[in-house]
Amino acid sequence: MESKFNNWNTLKQDINEKDIKINIKEKNIYFISIGQNIGTESYGKGEQFLRPVIVYKKLGHNYFLGIPLTSKIKDGSYYFTFNIKNGKKNTAMLNQIKTFDAKRVVSYAGKLSNNIYKNLTLKLDEFLNITLIKNEGVPTRAKVNKIVPQNKSNVNSNKILLTGGAGYIGSHTCIELLQNNYDIVVYDNLSNSSVKSLKRVESITSKKVSFIKGDIRDEESLTKALDGCDGVIHFAGLKAVGESVEKPLEYYDNNVQGTLCLLRAMKKTNVKTIVFSSSATVYGDPQYLPLDENHPLSTTNPYGATKLMIEEILRDLYKSDNTYKIAILRYFNPVGSHKSALIGEDPSGIPNNLMPFIAQTAIGKRESLSVFGGDWDTPDGTGVRDYIHVVDLSNAHVKALEFLKQACCEAINIGTGNGYSVLDMVKSYEKASNLKVSYTIQPRRAGDIASCYAKPTKAKELLNWEAKYTIDDMCKDTFNWQDKNPNGYDV
Repeated sequence: MESKFNNWNTLKQDINEKDIKINIKEKNIYFISIGQNIGTESYGKGEQFLRPVIVYKKLGHNYFLGIPLTSKIKDGSYYFTFNIKNGKKNTAMLNQIKTFDAKRVVSYAGKLSNNIYKNLTLKLDEFLNITLIKNEGVPTRAKVNKIVPQNKSNVNSNKILLTGGAGYIGSHTCIELLQNNYDIVVYDNLSNSSVKSLKRVESITSKKVSFIKGDIRDEESLTKALDGCDGVIHFAGLKAVGESVEKPLEYYDNNVQGTLCLLRAMKKTNVKTIVFSSSATVYGDPQYLPLDENHPLSTTNPYGATKLMIEEILRDLYKSDNTYKIAILRYFNPVGSHKSALIGEDPSGIPNNLMPFIAQTAIGKRESLSVFGGDWDTPDGTGVRDYIHVVDLSNAHVKALEFLKQACCEAINIGTGNGYSVLDMVKSYEKASNLKVSYTIQPRRAGDIASCYAKPTKAKELLNWEAKYTIDDMCKDTFNWQDKNPNGYDV
């Protein structure tokens, strides 16, 4: 049972004073148990106050060590401070502590000697996660570990399926996940990507990448791919705004139907953690800037419509079963490449995104860059977008998985908060590459908008994430990739 509470009275109702048996094989273990202190303490409007207790378990005997001296509430979490001296066996006290039945009884534990806790400060959040804030008494040689029950729905996801994981953003995210000790499985039909990107990911990380070639609309194949996985990052989808206007049925079939197949496969395999690759296109034509997550949602093209439909599906799924852990990341405009220049954006055919078109034009692979619209209501008349380095974006996915320890469904902007025009990007790329980029002004494309840039405050607050790379970093890394890989992954 996972308990979410807004106050202690609600928590007491959730607990219902059930007993729990905690089986710990190790000897000489300190652990923290949530229990009810004998007697009560008034908190707020006369509510009875539940407080943690610390118990020392040795050779099957329980030694009561203490209850909090002080407590306070801050940012929706509860902080407790203990000053623990030598533990004494106190059977009478233990008999009066009524612990509760919760799968998420998480304990800080270590093979530690007695009498080492002093002014121990703990944080208990609304999902019953216990965080060690301070322990003045633990020697530097002592190691405090977190014992997490091995329940698939309650542990941090550590084996992740990446749909579309061989693509531009997916391959960069593979690196970030592997470097953070996740196991990964990439599922991709290679329609706009190359398996060579994964070989280069292995070269960069010195770690193995499991790959399954499959279509996102193949539910049976997805079900097999999800075996043993703890979570999903869902990149797979067609993604060109202009093409979506020309081929709307293909976009609805691949993106929306594909996501339904994935979610059904997840349900079959009891995988309830998903990070979805959404887009700032769900904001439609901005009513105000910068765009925050409360901005009204609408779309101006079929691509954006598929993203918004999938968002609504995920929100409805969470309403039907609030044990799902869902992060909807609304990307702005990813550019750049890994600093190694071994992986980068390598679109099939004529590029749909700005930066590969700039890069290919600069080296003479394309005759000229087409700038769609020179009469927008912007400083230089060209469209303004929030460009974000792909490594920053990839890191946001790792942060999102860390955030999804708790059941929720959150939409979060992933952008820098800065808007740059097409000509700003051209000038920055010319500076980074020392090459000239020829361009021509073309009529506006159907479905385009003048300006779009993020307010990324929520990402900072929830994910502890913010963009680090500048526009010059983005252009320099793009140039390095293009310079060393003029034909992309085709050597």
